[in-house]
Amino acid sequence: MNIERKNSGVSAHRVRAFLQESAARCASWGKRKGSGHKTSVTRSRAVEGALERESHRAASHEALSRQAKESAMKPGKQSRQKAAAKASRTREAA
Repeated sequence: MNIERKNSGVSAHRVRAFLQESAARCASWGKRKGSGHKTSVTRSRAVEGALERESHRAASHEALSRQAKESAMKPGKQSRQKAAAKASRTREAA
């Protein structure tokens, strides 16, 4: 079975050249740090201090389990949507 390839008008050489340029651009973009600005010393010190103040127990198995249970007990997205729908209905009636 012969399937004819549709000629897109662009040669393989030009496509390869384009891909190489694109790859070079992406590589140079990846080597840049941030968006060309130096990291704020004040913010860096603040974050470091906050992390030092935190206890080792903050990320313990027990603490993570407690946090997960508490967030699971909170009302979810569906109940918020229902409440919003009810509020809009009652707003229209008033």
